[in-house]
Amino acid sequence: MSWPAPSQFSIMLQQPQIAFRDIQLQQCKIERNELNLPRPWAGAFAVVYKAIYPNRALQAVRVFSTESPERRERYFRTYEYLKGRKMKCLVNFQYLDDSIRCTDGRWYPIILMDWVEGDTLFKWVNKKCSERNGAALSAAADCWLSLTRELTEAQVAHGDLQHNNIIVTPEGRLKLVDYDCMSVPGLFGRRNLEIGVQPYQHPKRGQNTLLSPELDRYSTIVIYLGLKALSLDPSLWDRAVLQTGNDKILFRVEDFQNPQQSATVQTLLKFPNDTVRMLTSELFYRFATGPLEAVPSLWDLVNPYKEIEALLKAGDYSRAVEALNQRGRFLDAPDYLKPAIQKAYRRRHYEQGAARRSASSSG
Repeated sequence: MSWPAPSQFSIMLQQPQIAFRDIQLQQCKIERNELNLPRPWAGAFAVVYKAIYPNRALQAVRVFSTESPERRERYFRTYEYLKGRKMKCLVNFQYLDDSIRCTDGRWYPIILMDWVEGDTLFKWVNKKCSERNGAALSAAADCWLSLTRELTEAQVAHGDLQHNNIIVTPEGRLKLVDYDCMSVPGLFGRRNLEIGVQPYQHPKRGQNTLLSPELDRYSTIVIYLGLKALSLDPSLWDRAVLQTGNDKILFRVEDFQNPQQSATVQTLLKFPNDTVRMLTSELFYRFATGPLEAVPSLWDLVNPYKEIEALLKAGDYSRAVEALNQRGRFLDAPDYLKPAIQKAYRRRHYEQGAARRSASSSG
């Protein structure tokens, strides 16, 4: 049996009460385009429609455009793992078997997800670069670093990190959508079903690449480096994207194939920022040419707490507290460091109290 074309589902969605099995979905309206037809957002493996309920609540209805025998099991394993975890970068979702009727009379699965208002990362970055808003881009780079750390700590790999799967909300938060390639501990070691979008994915990632918690590491570096460099010089967007017809965040496949001849890579290697120069050198001349599993985490590369962690391990609590205060204490500190940080503040408080008591008694 061949899988229906997306247009066949769109025909049915003109009448939700007929298209959907679920009673609540039957009450919704599907957002329409200028031709008064269901408005689709097309992806690599699914088409997304916006469902609007009578109470104005919104949901994303993902209708698959290809067949995948393992999709159901993988989505259920992912759902079971995530349902007890509140992850700020993800949205609620549910896999529903036999839930949308097609023109062939058969029922097919869908994914229901919370609708995320906002722009794709590419559209948002394009706007901020045109405004020369480096501060907003810098904030996005910091948010991206926190997001990748959240995924790492939860042992979750998205599997297809790229600009169309990252939504920037009106408040400036980053949300990940499209979980077709996602992997959680119960899926690690299985073959990946898709290989993601270049140049965000490692050149050696292929059909036989196994799912692992490290699967996103390369992608997170590519995206962070683009955001970091653009935050310092938004005009890079004009030269590397607009003038070249590039439709990715800063980098092209050609930049990785021949970095020596890439104007963008050579510019970043001479950039007046240590982090940008370091990441460019490592990404293009080591990570992209080495094995995928050897790529370190973004947090290990640019961890803003690296110096503080060293001071804590050395027992230099006074300097550690001073550095923490410069960062606004430790609101964004990784969880594993917080006990040591709290100990440092208690020790510093005790030492200051002891010094005051000593001064008082000697006076």
